[in-house]
Amino acid sequence: MVDLRVNGACPEDVNNICCENFDLNKLPPTSEAPVTQCGQRNEVGVGANFQGFNDSQAQFGEFPWMAAVLTRGVSGTGGIPVYVCGASLIHPRVVLTAAHNVQDKQTNNIVVRLGEWDFKNPSEPIVHQEIGVSQILMHTNYDSRNINYDVALLILERAAELGPTVQTVCLPSPRQTFDGMLCVSSGWGKNSFGGKYQQILKSIDLPVVNHGRCESALRSSPRLGLRFSLHRSFMCAGGNPGEDACTGDGGSPLVCPVPGNPSTYVQVGVVSWGLGAARQASLACMRPSVRPFPGYLEWSKKWAASTEGEEDETL
Repeated sequence: MVDLRVNGACPEDVNNICCENFDLNKLPPTSEAPVTQCGQRNEVGVGANFQGFNDSQAQFGEFPWMAAVLTRGVSGTGGIPVYVCGASLIHPRVVLTAAHNVQDKQTNNIVVRLGEWDFKNPSEPIVHQEIGVSQILMHTNYDSRNINYDVALLILERAAELGPTVQTVCLPSPRQTFDGMLCVSSGWGKNSFGGKYQQILKSIDLPVVNHGRCESALRSSPRLGLRFSLHRSFMCAGGNPGEDACTGDGGSPLVCPVPGNPSTYVQVGVVSWGLGAARQASLACMRPSVRPFPGYLEWSKKWAASTEGEEDETL
């Protein structure tokens, strides 16, 4: 296995071979304009393809719409930003996340990081962007008691600079359905309940489960019971043994390939809640993560569209 290290010192070890420094930012000249189409996944990474990964680690730049919400450096943390939740870029100035993760946050104490991959590596091939938040817009029907309509928009102080590792994700049309499709969720959440947050971005393939089938499965849980009713604002994904989104993945996107155009991805939901991570389960007693239903992503589209052609002071 080759352990590729970039911009690090050359260790004095007979088992190591050092090569001349190279700059992954210096891409070969091209006459083509940079790709700015939404929802384009870089499955082989950007600049380099890293081999030998485990635990579903994503490639560098694989999910260019992925965002991290962080606290600004505060006392008690040594000035180091603290991870809050995942999010997604749906417009150069609009980020979509879960409402329950930001309901107690103020705009002056959070930032959005774009183009991040490895939180502990300050020398990634392309530097990340960190942008302040000017507005937090909770869904008008959000209920903090039962977290129905668990989505929020973060309006950025300035537009993100789109490039190889920072792009928007597409949003679905109202009539699109994704039941039974194999979709993907990404994030830096814990690898298990009680586990550790992840240093490198991870991804997991999850099947979308029909609403009625999901509700029936959830009713088999002693925690919820036979009278449980899954609110229409939620959809389900998961249920496969050993595969699920976990603590810390809240706000992260669930994206699906567009039928007939598998190279383009649309965001169909936001990680919201679940009944346990990676439990061994059959579909009859699955433990899915539950994500907001795509119908009200039209709300997100409205706000994203309202920023087109607007100056910063209008937001």
